[in-house]
Amino acid sequence: MREMEKNYARTVWVSLGLIMGSFILFGFLLRWLSGEAAARVGEITQKRTELRQQARLVETLAQFKTIAPEIVTYESKLADLIPSRDRLIDFPAWLTLLAKSNGVTVKMGFAQGGGTSLGDGMGEMGFSLEAAGATNRVKSFLDSIERSSPRYVMRLSGLGVTRGNGDDYTVRSTGELLYAEIEIE
Repeated sequence: MREMEKNYARTVWVSLGLIMGSFILFGFLLRWLSGEAAARVGEITQKRTELRQQARLVETLAQFKTIAPEIVTYESKLADLIPSRDRLIDFPAWLTLLAKSNGVTVKMGFAQGGGTSLGDGMGEMGFSLEAAGATNRVKSFLDSIERSSPRYVMRLSGLGVTRGNGDDYTVRSTGELLYAEIEIE
């Protein structure tokens, strides 16, 4: 009987050891598989994010392709609105003609240095302006500059007014003309 008790006890301990070992092995296996699953989930999430970004990029490119003809139209209209730097040479003649039609005398000169690039294909050229004449005529001349500039986008700054004889005034100003930077081939 003693022998049977020993075998029984050994069998119980071996069985318990196998059961505990199985639980420990199963625990390690479960932990390893959950780590692998988490890593796979991270990879899948990253790939899905990349796919979404690529889909958005393709959609944006498709939209650009559909509006490309409109862009060409607006580019040509912008080119009609803003002259190239070489076309600024017509500005003094236009200003002189405008001054004559308003009955004032005008002196105009471009700033030295040839203009400043603003980036994005645009630049600005500085100029100085002096107009003299009767008050209402000078005012009319300045209004005409503001309202009837055919192709010139400009900004006047540093406006100074001095009184001459009687009703005559002289207006001095500096400003910048906007131009498109185009390469001549």
